[in-house]
Amino acid sequence: MNGITEYLNTITGELPIIEEVTEEEQKSIPLFLREGYDLQYVKLLDQKFILAQEKDKVHRTSEQYNKQSSLLEEKLRLPVIIVLDHLDSNTRTRLIKKKVSFIVPGKQLYIPLFADFRKTKSYYINRTNSPFQPASQFLILYHLLVDTVEKKSLKQLGQEIGYTAMTVTRAVNELTEKGICDFVKGKEKFLIFNNAKRNLWDESLKYMINPIKRIDFADIIINKDSFKKSSINALAHYTDISDDDQHYFAISDKNYSKLINTNSIKGVNRQEGNYTMEIWKYDPVAFTESDFIDPLNLYLTQINNSDERTELALNNLINELQW
Repeated sequence: MNGITEYLNTITGELPIIEEVTEEEQKSIPLFLREGYDLQYVKLLDQKFILAQEKDKVHRTSEQYNKQSSLLEEKLRLPVIIVLDHLDSNTRTRLIKKKVSFIVPGKQLYIPLFADFRKTKSYYINRTNSPFQPASQFLILYHLLVDTVEKKSLKQLGQEIGYTAMTVTRAVNELTEKGICDFVKGKEKFLIFNNAKRNLWDESLKYMINPIKRIDFADIIINKDSFKKSSINALAHYTDISDDDQHYFAISDKNYSKLINTNSIKGVNRQEGNYTMEIWKYDPVAFTESDFIDPLNLYLTQINNSDERTELALNNLINELQW
């Protein structure tokens, strides 16, 4: 694990002390974990923990990493950090959501264990970065799903996507600050993305937010024009996951308020109903003409779903998209 030692030393400024987990100590650990990981004790920044370096070539989901690290923590009674040679952006995002510590030597790490050492840049993968504002995320998704937003004046862009010029300007500024796009200033101001579409999605995913603002329930919806079918209904439409009897719909907060004010939705409450309504931070109708929400926003609404089959289905859905 010389690469890990050097990487942690470079990041923290302190040389980690590493010791092997003895065979006797490993007897309580299930065989599949002993065969899947090399285990070592590490002391760093006055903290002691276990490094579990993946040594087989078995594909694991984020939920499997979560369960296996938890089992190792239970058996060894110390926090565990998974060490990986490679980590795709989707799995990385899910590991962070589940607060599973990991290291990809020389590239990235996420260790909530070091929360008290915020001056140490190792604690955050993107220490100074914050999640996207809804308009910034909308801009990227519109570009990926509907039409290019590049080389269009900010005024034209605002008219096309339904945002004010000020909101578009703030969104472009945020994307520029995060290194997602370049802002070209001349007679007309416009943006250019730094990556092709699939790479743009992968690069942006770490900043993406769940578009759902809140969830309400209703017994009757008179006008469904502003809604898109969502959640498990959409997942079943795009994948081989089984559908649910419950009806799930997505709608923007603005359109939802209009329907409430015109009494077009009956029996609204926060507990139960014939319809589960996802109230979104932006308009789901803008991204697709289908009756269902688009695959990218579907992925974002399900990013905290810990079901392994759902996770695999979503990853396959993203990988099969025609970018």
